[in-house]
Amino acid sequence: MELLTIKEAVKEVLEESPKARNSDMLLWLLVNRKFGNKIYVENLKSIISGESVRRSRQFWQNQKGIYPPTEDIDALRNKRELEFREVFR
Repeated sequence: MELLTIKEAVKEVLEESPKARNSDMLLWLLVNRKFGNKIYVENLKSIISGESVRRSRQFWQNQKGIYPPTEDIDALRNKRELEFREVFR
């Protein structure tokens, strides 16, 4: 079995699960499953960081331009980004 990096695992999950393209929480759960991690308090040290998953998703979607979110989620993200920019001008 080939060892995956987090970035590679995120890419595979984004490719296999369009719903994961819209939800970092679902993406995080599916990536942890791919590594065989079950989410229990006792094994939190082996759980893959949600931040690492989010950054990897952003890499594939924003930098590589693949596995985009659905149009409604993309519109929501763009709206939130504009609101954020307005507040922190």
